[in-house]
Amino acid sequence: MPMNRIKRLLDITSTALPERVIRHGLFWLLYFAVTWHMSLISFNALKHTPAAYLTPLRVTVLIMLVFYFFAYVLMPRYFLRRKYLKGIFFFLLLALTYTISDTLWERSEISHCIPCMEIMRRYSKDYLSYLERPVFHVVLTRVLSLGGLYQLVIYLAPAMIIKLWCDFYRQRLSVLRLARENTQLELDFLRAQVNPHFLFNTLNNVYGLILKNRNQESAETVSRLASFMRYTLYGSDNHATLDKEVGLLNDYIALERLRLNNTLVNFQYEIDDRHLSIPPLLFIPLMENAFKFCVEETGRESWVIILLKVSGRQLTFKVSNTFRPEVTGPPGGIGLQNVRRRLEHHYAGTHSMDVSAGDDIFTVTIHINLNGHDPLPDRR
Repeated sequence: MPMNRIKRLLDITSTALPERVIRHGLFWLLYFAVTWHMSLISFNALKHTPAAYLTPLRVTVLIMLVFYFFAYVLMPRYFLRRKYLKGIFFFLLLALTYTISDTLWERSEISHCIPCMEIMRRYSKDYLSYLERPVFHVVLTRVLSLGGLYQLVIYLAPAMIIKLWCDFYRQRLSVLRLARENTQLELDFLRAQVNPHFLFNTLNNVYGLILKNRNQESAETVSRLASFMRYTLYGSDNHATLDKEVGLLNDYIALERLRLNNTLVNFQYEIDDRHLSIPPLLFIPLMENAFKFCVEETGRESWVIILLKVSGRQLTFKVSNTFRPEVTGPPGGIGLQNVRRRLEHHYAGTHSMDVSAGDDIFTVTIHINLNGHDPLPDRR
């Protein structure tokens, strides 16, 4: 998901107070309107009296108060902290408070509405008689029958469902943003690894060329170095086409060749679509390892062979090099781990990476199925 889309979605679910007040106000207006509409289309005998809008108003106000206390006090303080017994206790206490408030408000609403009293005496005499009993009796019957609790759950459900869904959605967006930020940190770390590692040797080689008055070669080397540094710093923010990555690998190989005078370096590539995208700098750690552990020794052959092939959106990258484990130690380390993590992030389930070391030859082979998707961009 592109970062600008994530940002827009996070803005929509923003926790800024003015936006939240407006959204909540619109929701409760809609809640009242729906409740009022339901009372008008029902068989309620009071739908032609002021109770038609007074009852929805009572329901909306009480549910709104219960919702905010439950969602912003009880939920975070008890349920999200897994203090379920205390949470249930206070919720039942909240339900009792709601039942008492609803009973008192309904009695006052009916008693102060003359048309309501007349309609109820004619069509709902038993219910009117029930409401005129002592408050304690009415509340007790509603509590023991669980009618008050059932009514509260039904009325509270829409607001809580929307609240929980928004929280879940906001959390998922935050997790996605964090994952992409971690990916960017990995890319920044990779850049920090690549640049200083060979920069010192390259500058030393340029210095040597200048001392030998090989001005043309030194100028070409500085140009390649500048191109490489520019690309790693500015040219690989979103994604890289295979064409640009091949150019980057060629520049890198040319710079490394300056210090490996007796090492055979062979880079072969065959790409049927150079406009395909891959994560930037994906293969550089593998190249870095190959040149780092390829030690030149008198009387011993040393070489680095790189193959990049893309056919029908099936990518194969293979790099092999000679190495001396007794001199350099085993190749690999952070570079290989970095490549594995990035492959898993961008091509989960559609790639393989094989590493083999034997007979003083170290080989890394990567297969990627590019069919069906482009890699997730590293930059937000």
